[in-house]
Amino acid sequence: MKKKSTFTKGNRRKKRSVKFSDAEEDNEKKKVVIIDDNNNNNNNNSNGVSKERKKTIDSQSVGTKISVIGKREVVSSGHAMIDEILGGGIGIGHLNMIQEDINSRHYLSLLKLFISQGLCLPEPHQSVLILSGNPKELFPLPKPLRHSLKSRNNNNNSNEVDEEENEEDEPKKKLKIAWRYDVSDNKSSSSSLKNANFRNVFDFHKHFELTENQSNSLNIIDISEISIKHSSSLNFYKELLTIINQHIQKNQEENKVLRIILHSIGSPLWKSNQTIISQQQEEKIILRFLYSIKGLIRNRKASCLFSISGHLHSIAFITKIKHLGDFVSAFESFKGAKNTVVGAAFKDYTGLYKVYKLPRINTLTSNDPDTLEFVFSRKRHKFVIEVFSLPPETTRTTESKGGGIKNLDNNNNNNDMNIKKKNKNITSVLCNTNPLKENVLDF
Repeated sequence: MKKKSTFTKGNRRKKRSVKFSDAEEDNEKKKVVIIDDNNNNNNNNSNGVSKERKKTIDSQSVGTKISVIGKREVVSSGHAMIDEILGGGIGIGHLNMIQEDINSRHYLSLLKLFISQGLCLPEPHQSVLILSGNPKELFPLPKPLRHSLKSRNNNNNSNEVDEEENEEDEPKKKLKIAWRYDVSDNKSSSSSLKNANFRNVFDFHKHFELTENQSNSLNIIDISEISIKHSSSLNFYKELLTIINQHIQKNQEENKVLRIILHSIGSPLWKSNQTIISQQQEEKIILRFLYSIKGLIRNRKASCLFSISGHLHSIAFITKIKHLGDFVSAFESFKGAKNTVVGAAFKDYTGLYKVYKLPRINTLTSNDPDTLEFVFSRKRHKFVIEVFSLPPETTRTTESKGGGIKNLDNNNNNNDMNIKKKNKNITSVLCNTNPLKENVLDF
């Protein structure tokens, strides 16, 4: 007889577990080593990616952001609608054109917004260069509203922040399991500082009082003073180019963005007083001047916005400048327009804002807005540019109140009853054998 084994099923299981325990420990040790190696590799990779991202973040200046279209830095124009049309903002290295209107001066409000947006940062990270024959037209500047609200909130919350800092004297512990959150927090904080105060809201009824730092970052050049020195317009524009180039190099060293404003270029204030040249020669010199500015700012941290009056120059010259510019727009006011009838739907608006060209740099396509014609007006404290939309058509049901529809139905019923009575009278006359006689003597 075979002896029965003294081991039960539970003991056999225990025995098997004892046999495989050593192998499992070896496997677990190998897994731990592999996981540590992977973590080290991930750390190295994350550090490499973060270095590349840090390079882009460090190169990006404050008050700018990188647009989705073209992957270039953009600055705000000061107006939300124009930034939306451009796909994020005015690109750095772009030459932007505004065609002035004969009957209105609303283009000045757009220039003012562009200037005040560059000066409203809490620290002077951007500078403004204005070239104008009459700089007084660009002042006073509108006051930013969002920065003042933020300063109030910061003053109210300063005591709370100080208390929290005193309580949190201990250093932050590094995360071991979710260690990637440490890297993301540092990146988000740095990017938030770069994109802070990208666009503000401005009030045209209040004046922007500049501080010392802001006034130092604002450079105004009166062209009428320079034009007196030069006998020829060619030397005059050459000196302007040297001045612009000096400011670009200075801001490039300080890692600042330069905003260049050319106010009503080609106007009589831009001409030299001593020599008289033909219009065609002057237009050629202006084209060379703008083309050279475009070459100076293309790969540097500067953007140029210039305005030009179309009625003072030939159509061929304006079309050439439109081809030269990266972003081209124009104002057309309803006031004083010839051979145009303004409908009642446009009574709340001042005129049309048309976009003729959108920038295409580093891309084959540009931003694709729904429309390229907008309406503008000055409503209270703001300069409004928006898409025109027709009001809803009014119907009889909306205009009638109470029993308006019921009265219409009652009138229709009364008319039907009168028609039926007339028809009954006619049938009664035809059916009678003896006709009705009003008098006995009638036959």
